[in-house]
Amino acid sequence: MNIAVIDDNKVDRDELIRLLGIVCREADISTDIRSYGNGEQFLKDLSVIPFSIVFMDIYMEPDGITLSQALREYSIRPFLVFTTNYNEHYAEAFSVHAFDYLLKPITQERLRNVINDIVKTTAPGTDPAFVIPQKNYLILYSDIRYIYSDANYLILVSDTQIRFRMTFSDLKKKLLNDSRFLVINRGVMVNMEHVRDIQGITCIMDDDATFPLNSRTHSSIYQTYIRWQFERRAAMLSKEGNGI
Repeated sequence: MNIAVIDDNKVDRDELIRLLGIVCREADISTDIRSYGNGEQFLKDLSVIPFSIVFMDIYMEPDGITLSQALREYSIRPFLVFTTNYNEHYAEAFSVHAFDYLLKPITQERLRNVINDIVKTTAPGTDPAFVIPQKNYLILYSDIRYIYSDANYLILVSDTQIRFRMTFSDLKKKLLNDSRFLVINRGVMVNMEHVRDIQGITCIMDDDATFPLNSRTHSSIYQTYIRWQFERRAAMLSKEGNGI
């Protein structure tokens, strides 16, 4: 789990990182925690690191609300937790989809509750995470849009784009046991949750990227996609019927 801690007060920042280490070890959560004294470097890293949780001081320079708006323009996915000495910004905090609001001094118990709530929300066991080799990044399967080969590398596209070394055959061993993932051509794997449509022999993704289907197997690829859509819809209806 990739976590960002953004606070221009180094004492507060270091203390939160210390508490996060304790709480995450207790919960057996593997973490990579990045520390930022300002928003500039954080915004640069946001394009290459798929953060799961962002802890942000609301009064830092530039102010946390402005920084969080920049975050949300880039991605809605990271859990955003504001930290502050005051409680007067609740309305603004939730306008940028903040998950929670921690008053300083932050206690271990309060932080533990927040982490536990996030873990429950992400439904562990139903959405596993993929570990990016060499980088020690974790990215949820549901956040992966597609992965394609680029010479001796793979390019994984989510809200960010990550380049790493792994053979495509090893990638298939890791991901094809999950029904969401489908190889549509040589060196191209898509997450069907992010497929907008398949038109003829063209796969259109939800970020407007397009990929050609394999010319020899395009019919079976399309049938696999249609069958997956049907099974997903049936599962959703079953959950609704059971009141889940």
